[in-house]
Amino acid sequence: MSATSSEGLADLGLFPPPTAVRAGAVLERPGVVSVSVSTEAERALVGTVLRRRGVPFEIVTRGGFLQVGLEAVPDDAEGMARHSQAQAYQLFSSGDGWRLRAGGRAGLRYGLDTFAQIWRKSEGGRMPGGEVVDEPSVAVRGWMLDVSRCRVPTMRTLRELVGVLERWRINQLQLYTEHTFAYPGHEGVWGDASPLSAEDYRALDGYCKEMGIELVPNQNSFGHFERWLKHPEYKHLAESPDGFHHFSGRRWRHGTTLFPGKESRAFVRSLYAALLPQFSSPLFNIGGDEPWELGLGRSAERCRVEGKLAVYLSFLRDLMADARAHGRTPQFWADVLLEEGGQGADVPAEAIPLIWGYEADHPFAEEAARIAGTGRRFYICPGTSCWNSLGGRLHTARKNLQRAAEAAVAYRAEGLLITSWGDGGHHQPYAVSLAALALGAARGWAAAADPARGLIPALADAFSAQPSFVEALLKLGDLSGRVGPGRFNRSALSDLLHAEDMALPAVTKDLPLDDLEAAAATLKAVNGDLIETSANDLCAGVDVAAGLLSLAVDRGRYFLRRELTPHAPKMRIRLNDLLGRYEAAWLANSRPGGLHESSGHLRKLADHL
Repeated sequence: MSATSSEGLADLGLFPPPTAVRAGAVLERPGVVSVSVSTEAERALVGTVLRRRGVPFEIVTRGGFLQVGLEAVPDDAEGMARHSQAQAYQLFSSGDGWRLRAGGRAGLRYGLDTFAQIWRKSEGGRMPGGEVVDEPSVAVRGWMLDVSRCRVPTMRTLRELVGVLERWRINQLQLYTEHTFAYPGHEGVWGDASPLSAEDYRALDGYCKEMGIELVPNQNSFGHFERWLKHPEYKHLAESPDGFHHFSGRRWRHGTTLFPGKESRAFVRSLYAALLPQFSSPLFNIGGDEPWELGLGRSAERCRVEGKLAVYLSFLRDLMADARAHGRTPQFWADVLLEEGGQGADVPAEAIPLIWGYEADHPFAEEAARIAGTGRRFYICPGTSCWNSLGGRLHTARKNLQRAAEAAVAYRAEGLLITSWGDGGHHQPYAVSLAALALGAARGWAAAADPARGLIPALADAFSAQPSFVEALLKLGDLSGRVGPGRFNRSALSDLLHAEDMALPAVTKDLPLDDLEAAAATLKAVNGDLIETSANDLCAGVDVAAGLLSLAVDRGRYFLRRELTPHAPKMRIRLNDLLGRYEAAWLANSRPGGLHESSGHLRKLADHL
C-alpha cells in the first residue's frame, strides 16, 4: 500500500496499529533522509533500524529531516520487561520534517520503525504528516516456539524469524525445549534430534539482543519428560517407570513425569548448569505443566497423605531454588495451580506464573483474576492454534488471542506470551504459525485495535511475498473453521488425514458433505497463489500443506459418497508426491533431526488408502 497526497497517516495501515494517530500537513518526501542524533546510542539504533527497513539515510549533527531525542529511562532487560514507558514514543511532523521522542531505546526503535513505514508507504515525492503517540498495551509481547516436537529450525531460519519478530515488536522469544539442547553426556537422548548447541544459543542470544529481543531459556523440568524417560538409563527417574494409563484412555509404555525426589532434582540441576550459562536473560521458564501421572506411581502414597498440589509445589519450589541459584527469575506454567485450587501463594513471590489456554472460549479473565489477586507478576499465554491443523485454525486463534489480550490489559498482566506448539509432528509450516502470530502481535501492542488493519502488507513484507500469497495463506487458515463443528486442539481436516479406516465413520459423522465440497473448491482456488517463488524460506511447504489438506478433504468426500475405494490408487500416488515435497520443504528451513518421525505420521495414511 502506498500513500497519495490525499491520504493521511490513519490510512497507511501502520503495523502494529498505533495507540493514537492525528493527521497533519503533507510533507515533501526526501530521497535520502537526514537524521540528527546527539548520542552514540541514537546513532546506532538509527543505523540498525533504517538500514534494515530499506530507508536511505545520512547522519547529521543537527537540523535533520528526522530529529531524534532519547530520554533517560531504565532500559536493561528487566526494565524493558516491566515498563511500557521505556517502549513509548511520540513521532510528529513540523513544517520541515519529523521529530521523534522516545522513553527508552525500545521506544526509539519502535518510533524509527513507524517513521520507516510512513516513508516506505509514501510515493510521488510526498508523505503525509501528523502525529503518532504510541505505547504497548502489554509490556512483554513474547513468542514461544516449540522446538521439541520434531521441528528444530536452522540457524538461518532462526535469524529470519527474529527479524520478523523485531518488525512486529515482539520483545521476548522462547524456544520450548524438552530434549533438543545438546546436553553434554546425554547424546543418547538428543543424538537424532539435530539439537541446538551451546554455540547456537550464544549466537542467537547476541543476535536477539541486537534486535531488541530477550531470548529466555526454556527447559521443561517436571512433566513432558518422555523424551528422556523412554530410555532405559533414565527410567529410574520416572514417577511411573513402566508406563501408565492417561486420562484420555491412551496407555503410555513409559513415564512422562519425573518422580519428585532428590535424584530427579539433582539430575535437573545438572541440566540447568549446562543450559543457563548460554543466556544473558535474567528469566528462565522451568515449565512444570501437565505432570499427568503424578500421584499414580511412586508418589501415590505421599500424594494421598499430603495432597497432590502440596507434593507438586514442593518439587516446583526446589526447581525454582535451583534456577535462582543461577541468578534467574523462574517462570512456570500455572495449570496445576489453577486446576488444584492454588493461587500461587505457595511459590516464591518473584516467580512468574504463565496462564495458558488455546481454545476460543478459554476463561483467561477468570484465571487472571485469581492470579492477579495475589499481587504477583504473571503472563497470559494464548496460542496460534496452528498445530494439528496443517493450515492453521485462524477462527480459533482470533478469538483466543483477543480474549487473552483483553484479560492481560484488564488484570495488568506483565506479559502476553504467544505459543506455537508442534503436537503430532509439527506439520504446519512456519508461515502458518506466523500468520496467527501477527494477529497476536497486533493485539499485544494495541489490544483494542483491529488486528487485521495492515495485516496483509505486514505479512507480505515479512515473507517477501505478493499480497495474493498472503490472502491465500489466510484463506487456508480460515478453512478449518468452515468444515463441521470445532474440535478441541485440532482441526477436523487433520483428523481426516490421520484417521485409520475404522475411524472414518466417527470422524465424518459431524462433517456435512456440502462443507467438504466447499473446502475442495476453496483449496483449488488458493493453490495457485500459494506456489510463489518470490516468498522466502519461511513459507516453504505452505503449498504442500494445502495439498495434504486437499487429500484429507477428498478422503472425506469420497467416503461420504461411498467412492473411496476406486479413488484410493490415485490418492496413494498423490500422497507419495506430497511426502517427497514435504521432506524437501522441511529441509529448506528446519534441521533433519525429527523429519523421519514427522513424515512418519503422514506416511501412515498410505496404510489406509
